[in-house]
Amino acid sequence: MRRRLTQGNSITQLSLSEDEIRQAATEKSFERGEDYYDQGAVLEIVRRGRTVYAAVEESEADLYTVRITFGTRGIPEGTCTCPYDYGGW
Repeated sequence: MRRRLTQGNSITQLSLSEDEIRQAATEKSFERGEDYYDQGAVLEIVRRGRTVYAAVEESEADLYTVRITFGTRGIPEGTCTCPYDYGGW
């Protein structure tokens, strides 16, 4: 699965496949992210240059920011403000 992100009137493709995400994330982390997306907990996705930010609401009290930065080889770096600390992202 590859998604196109839009910015203004232009469309710029930043490629990130499901396989690439699975390689960088633990199985549990991937499944949680997929569940959040399916449940509509991903509230906003914003692109600034080569970085994509997403606001994710786990519960009414917990709002997290996920950041993925695309490198020159297309392999991203990812971080999250959530309390997760089990390896991968």
